[in-house]
Amino acid sequence: MPPLLELLASIAPGLEQRVRAQMTGFAAMFVRPYLPQRWVFVTESETATLVVDANGGVSAVAGVATPADVTVKIGLERLRIALTTRNKELVPPGPLEVTPHTSKGQTAFQFLRSRLGL
Repeated sequence: MPPLLELLASIAPGLEQRVRAQMTGFAAMFVRPYLPQRWVFVTESETATLVVDANGGVSAVAGVATPADVTVKIGLERLRIALTTRNKELVPPGPLEVTPHTSKGQTAFQFLRSRLGL
């Protein structure tokens, strides 16, 4: 499995667990309108998409899943550190380009950015 796809697949179960926990009770009215989400990650050598479906299921797919809500261009090592530590202070400096394609993607990214370590 290519490294970026493997990284995204490795965080998918934990992310799914957190999203699904927010889909019941009072929090659901804030989360559901922002689903589904498709975040495309582009590194030096690979492109993969993290997909969160309308029921909170999370998967990683190779390439670009459309329609994309956000595209994030970042070095693989920076992304790996951000997603595995979720601590911005540990992420080495470097380029990060975030392109929101939808308003729900922009809102979700701004809300989750610090939780992702970006």
